[in-house]
Amino acid sequence: MAQAARRIQFSLACILLAISFFSGLWVVLNDEKKESLEEDNQTEKENNELIKNEVEVPQQDQLVLEDSKQIDIELTIEKSSFEYEGSIDEIEETNNESKDSEIETIGYDKFGKILSPKYRIRVKGRFEDLFKGLGQNEQGYEEFEHLQSGIIFVHLPGGEFLMGSPPKEKGHLWHEYQHKVTISPFLIAKYEVSVGHWEAVMGKQARGTVIKGANLPVTDVSWEKCFGAEDSFCQKLGLQLPTEAQWEYACRAGTTTPFFFGEDLTEDQVNFNNRYPYKVESPVIYPKRGWKSNIPVHTLLPNGFGLHHMHGNVFEWCEDVYNNNYYRSEAAKNGDLAHFEENGSRIIRGGSWRSAAALCRSASRDWYSSKDESSDIGFRPVWVFPDSN
Repeated sequence: MAQAARRIQFSLACILLAISFFSGLWVVLNDEKKESLEEDNQTEKENNELIKNEVEVPQQDQLVLEDSKQIDIELTIEKSSFEYEGSIDEIEETNNESKDSEIETIGYDKFGKILSPKYRIRVKGRFEDLFKGLGQNEQGYEEFEHLQSGIIFVHLPGGEFLMGSPPKEKGHLWHEYQHKVTISPFLIAKYEVSVGHWEAVMGKQARGTVIKGANLPVTDVSWEKCFGAEDSFCQKLGLQLPTEAQWEYACRAGTTTPFFFGEDLTEDQVNFNNRYPYKVESPVIYPKRGWKSNIPVHTLLPNGFGLHHMHGNVFEWCEDVYNNNYYRSEAAKNGDLAHFEENGSRIIRGGSWRSAAALCRSASRDWYSSKDESSDIGFRPVWVFPDSN
């Protein structure tokens, strides 16, 4: 009997100890959850003003350059005794020594258009040897053809924007913490890199594309093949992958809604897995298409910058290594710099034809091993002015 009593006492002591432990753990987790919610609510309040003052990208007839219809550019070439001046379409070589290598401040109006008819940037090499000006697109932004590859780029003005999603946005995840980011001007490809462009640059056939066709986005290309390796697509052309911040800035095109189209999306706007629409209460009745395939890179309507398929079709590689807490760091405020860690998976953005609508949101983040390939991952490159990073 005494031995049985001792066993009962021991069992009761263990039960009480376990209850005490889990009670303490619940209190700690509950406190952390409260702190996280309070922080999200505070962030939302702090960003309300920015959201209210956010200006949507206007139509072409709203965009007028002051004093000039043509943007002039003055390039100071590094490691050169020459200074190049001229229009953005035709830069003439002069025989004057460069006396000033400082970057002039670029002024923008509220629509993001350049106010000053002249500004200066420094580039490694001759800009006119890399790009040919094509004039403005329908949205009012300058376009350029990359001469070596034939890829069309759009010049984005940069500035400050609100990255991430508010806690109340449907599909919001905690690693989408909202924060203000500053971006320098850069060029980004108008379309996802196509099979035709890939094969022309790499000199070999694209493998694994779901449906063959020169105008389809190239897929089954790893981050290493796109950018990381010395013989990668971007390295051959002197291009880069966008930072995660550059990608979201380009995708949003001045908007703060879940999609640059607004609060919801349809199959006419985005190539996604419509078995999983964004708003259940949406009046649109989708056919049960499900997983089908990617479509040509120019098929659906562009966003306010003139960029096609920033939502859906194929995921797009970014330069950054994924980190679920990076948005809360001070470094995340500089959108020109990619986040790097050893042995980390790389960011992919935009969703794909396989993705539910929520994964196609402007703020949605995903990641994939840099050495792996998938039939729904492609990319679009950027060209960054050297002083930006």
